[in-house]
Amino acid sequence: MKILITGLSGYLGQYLFNYKPDNLQVTGTCHNNSEDQPSRDGFSLDLDSVEAFIRSADRYDLVIHAAAMANLAECERNAGLAYRVNSEATEMLARWSQAQGSRFVYLSTDIVFRGDRGNYTEEDQPDPVNVYGRSKREGERTVTHNHTNYVICRLSLVLGKAMGISKNFIDHFLHNLNEGNEIKLFVDEWRTPITPRYAAQAIWEIAMSDYSGVVHLCGAERINRYQLGLKIADRLNHPADNIKKAFSGQFTAYPRPLDVSLNSLYAKDYLSQPQIGIVDIIKDLP
Repeated sequence: MKILITGLSGYLGQYLFNYKPDNLQVTGTCHNNSEDQPSRDGFSLDLDSVEAFIRSADRYDLVIHAAAMANLAECERNAGLAYRVNSEATEMLARWSQAQGSRFVYLSTDIVFRGDRGNYTEEDQPDPVNVYGRSKREGERTVTHNHTNYVICRLSLVLGKAMGISKNFIDHFLHNLNEGNEIKLFVDEWRTPITPRYAAQAIWEIAMSDYSGVVHLCGAERINRYQLGLKIADRLNHPADNIKKAFSGQFTAYPRPLDVSLNSLYAKDYLSQPQIGIVDIIKDLP
């Protein structure tokens, strides 16, 4: 099988490559300005100018579309670019994938939900409250309208260390914890987190199955970031005195959904691994 991963140099893209099944021919795209250019075979692609890529691209049996504009604040500042990257480019890739007869896996997010109640299943109707969520929801719609052999994987919060130069929440948290710096973590935002290893392995299993439709990939436990921070500190035998409670409204002028905890009706039927809990997530940390 020939497989294309967009966003190969991104946080999850690197895990997808490292946990790929054997005997697959995998290549991918990375952002032209990415600090984490992959050493593996890959080529540059900016998703806001994807038409040239489509005209010259090879045929693939499977396309995993992991690339996205995912920073919530950046999406609010540049909504036009967010829609071009997360929706319009997705539509072009889905049409191209359908035309060549390849399976299409689109990685979406729990942020497509309003967040007023949590425990969302695949049968619940998305209703995003910010630009990032709306642009990803539009990306989902373009996939369903332009492809017949697709999977939309809605991922919960993915928690783990980055493989490349770029840093994420966990990297910054561990650095500040080790340095004894004050860490403010939200008590009013609830998620069902997973590790990047679990996410990558689950995506591959779903991608290689015969499932078509929407699937939630989420952890087994609902938790806020403050509680999570305390558990990580305890696991690493660090004092938690510098971990302070905070509320999301204190730090952002744009809306953030408060409870986007996910539930899955379908993933267990296609995954060999059980849903992971907080203990498993912490075990994956150094």
